[in-house]
Amino acid sequence: MRSSHFQAETNPIHEKNKHEGNSQVNGNKIAATSFDKTMISESDFMGLVQGMYGSNYVAVVIYECPLGTLFNSTTCLCDYPENVDSGTFYPELYMILISTANSYQVIPYPYGFHPSEIVDDPEYPNGPIGGVGGTADCAGVAGGTAHMESCGCIGGTTGISDCNQMCSVSATMAPIQSTVRPGTKINLATTIYTTAAVTVTDKRFDVWYRGEWHETAIIYDEPAITQGNTFTYNNAQVNVLGELRYRLKITYTCNGVPSTVYSNVISTYSQYTSANLMAEFSTEMASCWSQTVASSVANQGKKYEYGFSAYFDCVDKKVSVWGSIVSTSVGCGTLGFGVTLDERPTDQVDPTYGADFTVGNFHTHPPLTYCSSIYSLVPGPSSLDLGYNTSYPRIARTYSNTVTGGHNINLPLTDHLTHSKSVTDY
Repeated sequence: MRSSHFQAETNPIHEKNKHEGNSQVNGNKIAATSFDKTMISESDFMGLVQGMYGSNYVAVVIYECPLGTLFNSTTCLCDYPENVDSGTFYPELYMILISTANSYQVIPYPYGFHPSEIVDDPEYPNGPIGGVGGTADCAGVAGGTAHMESCGCIGGTTGISDCNQMCSVSATMAPIQSTVRPGTKINLATTIYTTAAVTVTDKRFDVWYRGEWHETAIIYDEPAITQGNTFTYNNAQVNVLGELRYRLKITYTCNGVPSTVYSNVISTYSQYTSANLMAEFSTEMASCWSQTVASSVANQGKKYEYGFSAYFDCVDKKVSVWGSIVSTSVGCGTLGFGVTLDERPTDQVDPTYGADFTVGNFHTHPPLTYCSSIYSLVPGPSSLDLGYNTSYPRIARTYSNTVTGGHNINLPLTDHLTHSKSVTDY
């Protein structure tokens, strides 16, 4: 088949082997001098090609994609690495096979040796590998008028008179901040490049969350802006916790053929940290401790814990205390108790932003001032605290050192992260 998909900036790296021993390819990415292997002649190379793909193929042109891109065998374009699934040794290389019927096949370069190792046949040093003699053009036609341009072989029997007739579409998204917090608004901006033969029929941003791409899950405060070759969504909302990835999907037609291409992928990480929790809810934390002390004094012989949950409100787009400060109490001799705090799991949240979710919580540990001296309490999280494996920070306020019944109720305090995740902040 003849492929209409060529990357506009690719260049042939072996029409015959044009690179000398000290030449370099693709912006110093591959240096021919770095290969120290047995050289293969063009005739032997053609034997390999014909053995794999058929004896009707009589010429080969080998190309290398621009730096930072790889050959996508699905679209026959040079594409961003994240869009390419290739198991070849040189995924940036591809070949155009030319048959005796002057048809084309565009395929990944399948061999484990680099084209710089192919030795020219001396009779025809200026044509494709194989070909039909020294008078063949780049389409493999004897006496033909096809010629090489930056976009590939055009003219002659190719039916392509200008590079603008080629189907080339690419898009590059601008980077965004690496970390954000729920409620942040980000700008998604993309520069789109097309040749004249391309008509873009649709473009939209996709978002990846929790292992899945979603096509219509981004909420924006304002409509998209198209200005020249840029496409932008300003104030896209981030209303979840965790990693988010973005890409632009472009649907287009070229020479009457519909197709789809994706931009590069950019990402950010939405987190609500323990530092955020302590800075924004210090008043509520102080109130929890004051109530813990006051209840212990007023109800001697009991232990008290106070606490609250902080959550992201998907309507107001802000973090607030869920409900109010809550408490629990038991007798001094009861072990293993704790205040029950609201939990709204983040695994129930998706990019459609239809649910509130917990971003952190805080609770106190009890004074033993009015308990018997046979009881003691060590600093730091309890075993019950460490049994939680949440994706958000949990903080417990305890005495800085071990205390026993009858201690001074105003001893120094320390705030501890209590959840058992290996990473302290989501």
